[in-house]
Amino acid sequence: MFADPAMGPCGSPHFARVLAAQSMLDTARGLTDDGILRGELREGWIMDGSRLDHLEGRVEEQSRNWERLFADVGRVDRKIDTLGIAVSARIDRVDRKVDALGIAVSARIDRVDQKVDALGIALSARIDQVDLKIDALGIALSARIDQVDLKIDALGVALSARIDQVDLKIDGGIAGLRGELATQFHWTIGIMTALFTAVLAAILTR
Repeated sequence: MFADPAMGPCGSPHFARVLAAQSMLDTARGLTDDGILRGELREGWIMDGSRLDHLEGRVEEQSRNWERLFADVGRVDRKIDTLGIAVSARIDRVDRKVDALGIAVSARIDRVDQKVDALGIALSARIDQVDLKIDALGIALSARIDQVDLKIDALGVALSARIDQVDLKIDGGIAGLRGELATQFHWTIGIMTALFTAVLAAILTR
């Protein structure tokens, strides 16, 4: 397919001139039923025979060149088609490998996800067990603390009773000491009074 009909394939101005010359030849010469060109000078055309032969030779040469070029283009086109098929096959293989890799990676991710879920369940169970142990330990410690509290209360009561007993003993000792001191004071006063009286009587009797 031509990009520009006036320029010919690949935009070649030389080929455009060749096409113009071929058109002139086709106009000036007819084509027999058996495909052989036959010179028929049409009305209104006057051309030099050698010039026409030269142009005809150039056109045939260019035609052969273009046939070779078209053959080369056809070979290149077939190679491109073959390369396209090969590349498409390679792409399909890569696509299948990518799909297989995606499936394998997805399966690995699923297995890892399952392992994480199982680990989470196991950790949750272990945490529940530790929680139960902590609760049991808290209950046991609370009971022990209550027992210690009761013992402290009982000890406080016993100490208070002992302190009360000591206080009573001290009070009784002090009361006895006061009575004895009072007795000793009265006895001392009595003796001193008797002595004073005896001295006074002795003085008065003289």
